[in-house]
Amino acid sequence: MNLQQILTKHPNSNKIDCFDLVKGDIPDPSLLTEEQVIVQTKYISIDATNKVWISGVKTYMEPIKIGEVMKGLAVGEVVYSKSQTLKLGDLVLGLLTWQLYGVFHSSQLKKVPKEYPHHQHFVGLLGISGLTAYIGLKEVGEVKEGDTLVVSAAAGAVGELVVQFGKLMGAKVVGLAGSEEKCKYVEQLGAEYCINYKKEDIFEALKKHCSKGVDVYFDNVGGEILETVINFMNIKGRIALCGAISEYGDVTSKNKYGIKNLSSLIGKRIKMQGFIMSDYAAKFDEIGKIILGYLQTGKITFKEDITDGLENAPKALEKLLNGENNGKTIIRIVGEKANLYDK
Repeated sequence: MNLQQILTKHPNSNKIDCFDLVKGDIPDPSLLTEEQVIVQTKYISIDATNKVWISGVKTYMEPIKIGEVMKGLAVGEVVYSKSQTLKLGDLVLGLLTWQLYGVFHSSQLKKVPKEYPHHQHFVGLLGISGLTAYIGLKEVGEVKEGDTLVVSAAAGAVGELVVQFGKLMGAKVVGLAGSEEKCKYVEQLGAEYCINYKKEDIFEALKKHCSKGVDVYFDNVGGEILETVINFMNIKGRIALCGAISEYGDVTSKNKYGIKNLSSLIGKRIKMQGFIMSDYAAKFDEIGKIILGYLQTGKITFKEDITDGLENAPKALEKLLNGENNGKTIIRIVGEKANLYDK
């Protein structure tokens, strides 16, 4: 039996009650064409951008339509193959779907080492979280030794790595997070200070802890916090726009927070650039090796918030959007064995 999470409506809040879990038949291998494979889903990455995908708004990719199976970055195992490059039992990474079994073309998938003991790392530390953090800092933020780096959502799956990578690159790091517990964790990661934006005046805290200004801002939230940090940016500072979770409650709204001080980017010659991880695909292997080296030498740590069961994916997304997760949010699927098909 197959299980699929089908989008039933476009949500207009962080309450994710817009999916139906549908039972159906497993894919028929006789219908596969050359280079297609059947993949059994193992680990699904749950990310804030998933909310944008189901909003009905076209961004860097086509939105998920009503009645379609939800998409998501995931690791899976090839259980049937008509491909010359992917064989039975291969472990693959790609933009898969929220279902137990799916059909994909080999060109959509990247083979990852099955012998690596922690397969879930490929959707987190060695996948979207690690790559996004490193690319945003190195390629977009151009962090260098001695810089002052500020990162919002610093206790999140990307933010916690930005803090650690920033320290390894020689920067002074100041984080922002939404609780005392999260701020304590951010400081344990090496940040000089973490601002609790729910209790502290952000302007005054930045004035105190970034007395020499901000060289690089890694932005995960957008909105009023972005506006506040802009006030402290140094000449020729860099802002890497990774996410805008403060605006994801209703991504279709025309009443979003309007940044009022963008004109200061002109006089200070500040670079503010949005980026998508996939634009840097040619560097994935190189960056992955760097991150793996950090991990193996004990230079970084990483939290994972793993929930079992495809049926729990919508609630996991809701939990993430409300800031209730504790590390990288992942759905682990324990399904049929990989020898489901005869060959």
